[in-house]
Amino acid sequence: MNKSIRLKHVAVVILVIISGILINQARAEELFGCKVKLCLAAVASQRPSECDPVLSALNNLLKNGDPFPKCDDARDGSYGRTFYEVCPKPLKAVGGLITDKKNILYNGIGTGDGIRRERQGERFKKLANKICADKQIGEKKMKIGERCDDDQCYPIYEYVPLFNRVLVIRPFRQAKKYTDIYISGKKYRRAYWR
Repeated sequence: MNKSIRLKHVAVVILVIISGILINQARAEELFGCKVKLCLAAVASQRPSECDPVLSALNNLLKNGDPFPKCDDARDGSYGRTFYEVCPKPLKAVGGLITDKKNILYNGIGTGDGIRRERQGERFKKLANKICADKQIGEKKMKIGERCDDDQCYPIYEYVPLFNRVLVIRPFRQAKKYTDIYISGKKYRRAYWR
C-alpha cells in the first residue's frame, strides 16, 4: 500500500514537471514570435544586429514548412510573399483601367499580393506594374484599343475612372516575404525580408 501511494506521488510529480516543460516551451515559442515581429517592425537599415539570428531562425522555420510564429501581443502571425510594395498613404491600389489628369491610361492589378510569376518558355513572363491612386474625381472617355475587320480598324472607347494622383510601382525582381506589423490594432507598416 505504501508503495502504491509512492508511485502515485511520483506520477503526479512527473506530470507536474512535464506540464511545466510544455508551458515553458509554449512561452519560449510565444517570445520568439514577438521577437520576430519586433525585428521586422524595425526598418532594415536601422535593424539592430541582435535581430540577425532571430530572422535567420525565422527563415529556417519557414523553409521547413512550419507556420509563421505567433505573438499574442501582436495582431496576428500571418505572412506572405509579394512582388510589390504597399502603396504609400493616402494612395490605394486600384484594379482595372484608370486615367489621370495627363490622359495616361493605366491598367491596375489591385494589391498585387498573391501574384505568381508565370513561365513563358525558358523565361518568366514580365510582371505588370502596380497602380496606386488617391481619389477618383470623375470619369473620362478614353481610347482603350481597336477593333479591326478586313479593310479598316475602328477605335474602341470606354469611360474609365479619372484619378487626381496616380503612382506607378514597379515589381521587385524576386518575390519578398512580408508580414504586416500592427500597433494598438492599427496597421503600422509592412515589413519585407528575403
